[in-house]
Amino acid sequence: MKHSLNVTLLLAALFLASQLLGLAVLYSGLSVGTGPGGEPVVVYRDTALGPRPDMQGPETLGFLLFSVAVGTLLVLIIIRLGRFRVWKGLFFFAAFISIWVALAAIIDAFVALAIALAAAAIKVAGRSVMIHNLSEPFMYAGIALIIAPLLDVAWAFALLAAISVYDFWAVFRSRHMVTIAKGLQRTNVFAGLSIPYRESGKIEGRFARGGKPVPGRGPGRKGDEVSAAVLGGGDIVFPLIFTGTVMQSLM
Repeated sequence: MKHSLNVTLLLAALFLASQLLGLAVLYSGLSVGTGPGGEPVVVYRDTALGPRPDMQGPETLGFLLFSVAVGTLLVLIIIRLGRFRVWKGLFFFAAFISIWVALAAIIDAFVALAIALAAAAIKVAGRSVMIHNLSEPFMYAGIALIIAPLLDVAWAFALLAAISVYDFWAVFRSRHMVTIAKGLQRTNVFAGLSIPYRESGKIEGRFARGGKPVPGRGPGRKGDEVSAAVLGGGDIVFPLIFTGTVMQSLM
């Protein structure tokens, strides 16, 4: 096992909580109506951003895969040029919008707006482990609330399969995903769950500055540097989109 048992279980629990929260947000944003032929249909309310894009199935799949490709290229260029302020600005905007969309589905939109702004600002500061991990599930719930209604189970499965193949290639073949992970590590601003912990087993409450290991305290103390158990955002949001389409099909 790469990480200690308690850290692995905590990461798994956060993943499960993200899935359940996402499904709850999706459920709160839908209702079951009647179609032209009297058949039951799932109807989603507009999000805090307004109506969803007018696309379905293959159009949505193509758009999402194109967006992933463009986003990856953009992040690689940012890392190459060292323009990490640009990355932080983009991340702040994405975090704010997605958290706002999720919260506005369950609480007052203006209250959700204020909370989303605060959470995004704290996340970009890149120091609080608790705020980072507690706000991440709302990011993925917001993304799923926008995308899941645009897909059915078959197209969501195709998306999940395509992303899985791409992820394997990006990590083990081209390795550009490793380059991105290492490049963004110094900013402490990234999409995904992260649990920093010492070799002694203590879980840290704050991220190390610049992604650098923090040595143990006290003169001559060794073997207590900080490692991190990380689960990328894509590993959470794409399964959530799939399970969301399964839920709406069952309804």
